[in-house]
Amino acid sequence: MTRLGWLILSLAPIGVALLPASQTKRAEPVDFERQLMPIVKAKCLGCHGDTIQSGGLDMRTPEAWKKGGDSGPLFVAGKPTESILIERLVEMKPKPQMPLGFPPLKTEEIDLFRKWIQQGASFAPIRTYAADIQPILKANCFSCHSGANPKANLDLTTYEGTTKALEGSTLLKRIRGEGGLAQMPLGFGPLSPANQALIAEWVAQGAPEGTGPRTHWAYTPLEKPAIPNLESTWIKNPIDAFILDRLKNEGLRPSAPARPEALLRRASLDLIGLPPTLEELDRF
Repeated sequence: MTRLGWLILSLAPIGVALLPASQTKRAEPVDFERQLMPIVKAKCLGCHGDTIQSGGLDMRTPEAWKKGGDSGPLFVAGKPTESILIERLVEMKPKPQMPLGFPPLKTEEIDLFRKWIQQGASFAPIRTYAADIQPILKANCFSCHSGANPKANLDLTTYEGTTKALEGSTLLKRIRGEGGLAQMPLGFGPLSPANQALIAEWVAQGAPEGTGPRTHWAYTPLEKPAIPNLESTWIKNPIDAFILDRLKNEGLRPSAPARPEALLRRASLDLIGLPPTLEELDRF
C-alpha cells in the first residue's frame, strides 16, 4: 500500500471520533397511526373492516392487528421477512397479492410497513421534536436559550441544538431538578409532569426530528400547476386532465357519462331537495 493510502487509513478513525454524538443521524421511527393507518384505511378496510373481515382479519385497531386472522399473527415484531403482512403485500405466488382485486401498494408504502415491523411494530404514537417538543421549549425555554448568545451556549430553537442537551441525559436531569443542580426553566415554574413525561418519551423513542404541523392550505401561496399531458377523448377541459391523471394513479377508470335525466335529478336534489317532476324531465 502506498504512503498516501496508509495516511488515509490512519486518519479515518480520527475523523469518525471527532463527530459529536448530537450530529449522528438518528433513524426516524415509523408512526403507526400517522403513517400506516391512512394507507390501511384507503386500501385495506374495504375487506378487513367493520362489515367484511376476509380471512378473519380486522385491521381497524391495534388490538385486531395483534390478534391477526385465520392465517395466524399478522406480524412478528423485529422480523419483517417472517411476517404474513409483508408476504401478502409483495408478490409471492401461489398466494394472491394484497389488496386483492386492486393495484398493489407502492414500493415506498410496503417499505414503511417493513420498516415499522423491523423497528419492533410499536403502536405507541411517535413523539417528534418539531411537532411535540419544540412547542414546549418555545413556551418555557426560548427566553434564555435562543438568539446570538444563548445561556450556557445552548440553543434550543433548533433540533441540532436541543439534541446536544441529550448527551449524558442533561436535558432530562435539568427539567427534573436532578443531580443537585437548579431545576429548569430557571426563575420560572417547572414544566408540568405531563410535559416532562412527553419529553422523556421522546428521548426514549430515539429523539426523532419529525416535521412540524402542516400549514393550513388556506395560508399557502397559490401556484399554477402544470396540466397533465394525457391523450384521451374523455378530457373536455383542464380539470378533466387532473381527474383522469389521479384516476390512473389509483388504477381506476372514469365512469360513463351520466344520462340527462340523472343530471337533472342530481341538480334538483342539490338545489331544492326534491326530485324533478315528470314535466320537468320531459322539458329537459
